[in-house]
Amino acid sequence: MYYLWPAFRIPAIWSVLTIVLGEFLAFVVCQLVERNRPIGHLLSDTGYSFPSLHIFGIFTAIFILLLLVIPNITSSRSQLISGWAITLVGLMSLLSRLYFSANYLSDTVASVLFAYAWVILAASLYSPLAKRLTKISIFEHEEI
Repeated sequence: MYYLWPAFRIPAIWSVLTIVLGEFLAFVVCQLVERNRPIGHLLSDTGYSFPSLHIFGIFTAIFILLLLVIPNITSSRSQLISGWAITLVGLMSLLSRLYFSANYLSDTVASVLFAYAWVILAASLYSPLAKRLTKISIFEHEEI
């Protein structure tokens, strides 16, 4: 069977698994550490402060975009603008968590580093996952 464009279901599955499992792992760490929020936080912010789940989720998505999507953009100018734009969104989210006293600075920085480490670990597991999935008939013509 001839395909007009490559199918990217394996990278999509990897991306979703990375985000979902990462959020679950960060939530477990949050429940284990039980660090209270800073004084003066919004009443709508419930739960614990470390690690910041908002920042973890946003930066996990940003690192996946920087790893998978941005390198596939043909124009180097568009790559640069896109990279800066998504990084700016992440930094604005980080600053908003600090501004509203939802998290300590150390919690947000730790979340960024935790997200980076998680995406690197998940990227190292991508190849074995892709090789296994290509053995399944519906994924045999997938782009790896």
